[in-house]
Amino acid sequence: MATDPVALVAIAGTSAQLRGLTNIEGLHLAHHSDTRTGPDRFRVSGYATAAARDEIDARGASVEVLETEEEVAGRLDLAYAGADDDEPVA
Repeated sequence: MATDPVALVAIAGTSAQLRGLTNIEGLHLAHHSDTRTGPDRFRVSGYATAAARDEIDARGASVEVLETEEEVAGRLDLAYAGADDDEPVA
């Protein structure tokens, strides 16, 4: 089953803008990535599809792409290179 490509993102906004982020399809937040940046201002990181980034924008929060879809895919390809081989991974 193919999945939509994801980018590594940082999302910033108020508690109201960020409330319910976990319900956005195509957004996977990194555990323990939340940081308070000011009075009622927060920043979280995660992986998001283009559609998820559009939904975040529509909420009024800001989305910064830290790694593009291509960069994430390349990093994952490198990390899992040889994982399908019969050789045990040390």
